[in-house]
Amino acid sequence: MAKQSKTTQENNTGTEDPKLAAIKEIIFGENIKEYDKEFRSLHHQMDEQRKDLQAKIDRLKEDLNNLITETKDDFSNQLGTLRQEAFDRLTRLTEEKNQEKQSLDEMLIEVGKKLKSS
Repeated sequence: MAKQSKTTQENNTGTEDPKLAAIKEIIFGENIKEYDKEFRSLHHQMDEQRKDLQAKIDRLKEDLNNLITETKDDFSNQLGTLRQEAFDRLTRLTEEKNQEKQSLDEMLIEVGKKLKSS
């Protein structure tokens, strides 16, 4: 039991009994090396895919930010145009009201003169 605990402790600390390593090499030898090579290859592929995905995410974020900025600018421009159109209409209506008021004043003065002369 104590020996098994010692071996477990050595494995946890990263050092391995040389005899145990030799036995593993004899039993598993080439297979372990192939598995290690395959795992390293898979790990490398995963890292590359992770980098590619992160780059795509970054590009999407940039594209979305650009789209948001463009939409905001378009909205601001359209809002400014609508405000100007509303102001122009209000100005035109005010001018028409003033002209109609002046016409009404002139007509009332004319009616008053006609009433006075009759």
